Amino acid sequence: MNPIEFCRTIYLGDRWCKQVIFDGVAREIKLQVDLISRVRGNQWNYYADEDIPDGFLVLENVAEFEFKPQGSLPNDWIEVVSVFETGEDGDYRFEFSLGSSSEATAQATEVTLIVFAKQLCLADAEGQKIWE
Repeated sequence: MNPIEFCRTIYLGDRWCKQVIFDGVAREIKLQVDLISRVRGNQWNYYADEDIPDGFLVLENVAEFEFKPQGSLPNDWIEVVSVFETGEDGDYRFEFSLGSSSEATAQATEVTLIVFAKQLCLADAEGQKIWE
């Protein structure tokens, strides 16, 4: 399954990004989410049999990434905005909307994370990868 199809099997509504891990040696970016659900069918429909508590979205073979704006620490909502094939070396462009909330100011900022990578998979809290 290519990353575009795979993203259609992931539900992140009302979920939040706990951490972002950059692994330069493995060329991976991991986004930990409080709960990842799977979509089996045309829509989520509260399906919970394959929920992954504290799971990771794992972007593999990362070529480059960018945060906009820089400086805000993601700690709130997470949403996959778009995924498409770039046509260059089998890379895909992934765009995520991440929330950055501040208790001190009671304000939230949207942080856009753009990643150029070859693949996306899920991993459980222990790091065991899930490909389907």
